[in-house]
Amino acid sequence: MIQRLNQCSSELHDWFHTLRAFILGLGEGIEERTLKDYIVFRQLKNFAYFRFRPTLNRIVVDVPLPSSSVRLEDGFTHSTKADSVRILIDDSDDVERAQPLILRGYREA
Repeated sequence: MIQRLNQCSSELHDWFHTLRAFILGLGEGIEERTLKDYIVFRQLKNFAYFRFRPTLNRIVVDVPLPSSSVRLEDGFTHSTKADSVRILIDDSDDVERAQPLILRGYREA
């Protein structure tokens, strides 16, 4: 996963570090784990899975929230087969828009 992150633009790195700082500031005991295919943030349970798409200049974040509990927005959020919410981050505005969903994932995990 680090290799994919290293292939990303400096802009995407900024987005990730902004979201990472937001997540780590949510509370005590939040862990960040780098796995082969993604970076996961967890407290007692995983609440945000980050994957990087360098060719699309995109961060994909999966948050384990029931998709029926979220107002899905075309081009920004959609449901996954696992009935989680997938967030597509393509610009700095999306970084801010993603934070409330990540916060909900953290609180409901």
